[in-house]
Amino acid sequence: MRVVCRTWYPFLLVAALLSCSESERPTLDMPFTGIWAGSAWEGDASALLVDRETGPDTLYIFGSRPRGQPQNPFETVLLRFALNGPGTYPLQTGQASLTQLIGGDGVNFVYQTTSSATGSVTLNTYNGAGGLVDGTFAFEAQTTNPSADYGPQARFEEGEFRAVVRRLPQ
Repeated sequence: MRVVCRTWYPFLLVAALLSCSESERPTLDMPFTGIWAGSAWEGDASALLVDRETGPDTLYIFGSRPRGQPQNPFETVLLRFALNGPGTYPLQTGQASLTQLIGGDGVNFVYQTTSSATGSVTLNTYNGAGGLVDGTFAFEAQTTNPSADYGPQARFEEGEFRAVVRRLPQ
């Protein structure tokens, strides 16, 4: 059951982010770019801060493409990590993923970081909830789906993002 919860938690966060009213929705001109499996990847960025009562807060950074279609993405990228301000953070098992969707919400395949496929994210700017976050990232990811478009392992390189940080409503 724990694996199922971990698998669906990012999708629930995306649903929460997309359910914001128009006046609360993050600006859609925030870029999320890089090179995935050797090809250019360009999407919209968003960020969500989850407050923790104990321990550090968790920052989720999302990329979705195509640009301008947050309700019906073809692919999404998720980076998540315990936040302690600007700096470099490792992306270990399950902390970074690329998901290809069908119809905006049906999962076709998932690539994610593993114990042997990791990465890092660097926050250059972090201004807290309501402020701007920007940075760079790279990660290796693997899939167990033999039909996945990019083979058993792929890499996201030269990743960059800029987004307004929203706080998950408690």
